[in-house]
Amino acid sequence: MIGLAPEPLPTDLRQLTARRPENLVPFVQGFYYVLVGLAPVLAQGSFRAVSGPEADPWVLRAYGLVVAAIGVALLAASRKRAAVADTGRLAVGVAVVLATADVVFVVTRAVPAVYLLDAAVEAAFVCWWARVMLLHQPELAGRARLA
Repeated sequence: MIGLAPEPLPTDLRQLTARRPENLVPFVQGFYYVLVGLAPVLAQGSFRAVSGPEADPWVLRAYGLVVAAIGVALLAASRKRAAVADTGRLAVGVAVVLATADVVFVVTRAVPAVYLLDAAVEAAFVCWWARVMLLHQPELAGRARLA
């Protein structure tokens, strides 16, 4: 296949960090999810001080690892320009589920009110994705795409 040679891998960390993501939204959301997801795994004492001592540590770790894994997938997707729609659907779905869980758990007093901060961050991600998706797919707003 002519002209389809793979791009060489970076040889050192400076080359890797010099590469900017193609899409900023999944990069920021993925970075946030990796941080939030690893918090109950790596800093369990600090996380329990914020989230409360009632939570089962294994459930917190499992939740954290799932969120961190989604974050890694979003970070990988941020390097690809073509996957905006599919990545956006996944990212919005995850953000809506996490925000809903935060609100429900706060209302039922299962977790402290500080979780509403995360719900606000998740809502911001949904709004940011909506803006990006409408720019890339204007037919979602009822406008015909100009080709």
